[in-house]
Amino acid sequence: MAALRETVEIVRALWRCESVDYQGKVASVSKGKLTFAPSRSDIPIYFATHGEQVSRLAGKLADGVLVANTLEPRMLSFYLDRIREGMVAVDRDGADFEFGLWVEACISDDHEAAFGVMRRRMASRLIGQYPNWAYLTELGIDLPPEFVEIAAEKDQKLVDEAARAMPSHAVGLTVLAGNAEQVANQLSRVMRPEVGSITIRPHAAPGEPLDRIIQAFAEDVMPRVNQLTGG
Repeated sequence: MAALRETVEIVRALWRCESVDYQGKVASVSKGKLTFAPSRSDIPIYFATHGEQVSRLAGKLADGVLVANTLEPRMLSFYLDRIREGMVAVDRDGADFEFGLWVEACISDDHEAAFGVMRRRMASRLIGQYPNWAYLTELGIDLPPEFVEIAAEKDQKLVDEAARAMPSHAVGLTVLAGNAEQVANQLSRVMRPEVGSITIRPHAAPGEPLDRIIQAFAEDVMPRVNQLTGG
């Protein structure tokens, strides 16, 4: 939290072409100054998070937030409430604040292959995050003991074993996987007026090109989402 706050303060001062002397809990700068003039000083700063505290800090400090890997409608309300708490704390109206989603996706007509890719990806991510899984509890995900035991080793070589122990429902609550229609149905569940942007991190099914995922999202998924949500 301190690192985020201090970095934002330092970077914004640098973008204003100021000479920065800053001594924080985490970040420090002595006579820091850019060697060039930025084309603009008001470059927006977004926080990507699935954490309660960072969401609240974003409401105080950031220009926007990208809620990461959350496909549970109830949780979007949770994050929006935390952001609003941050805004209230600093008497900010939030009219210029952007609320977005950041989600990993594999789009393929081969649902089994796409789901397998994302199941493995989620297992890898959770191994790397162990034991910081509080957001999973908020999502209603209870990981089985066999998965927890594997993840506790913090060894990415065990990712395939971990993936086999990953509950299927957990995958659907955090990442997009399947054909265009299935992914559109997943995504439409969390679309609401407050969502101003969607950012995806694409993953390709075996033998399929990565750029096809981006194309499919733009041309096949989003038109379906707009049709389902009236957007």
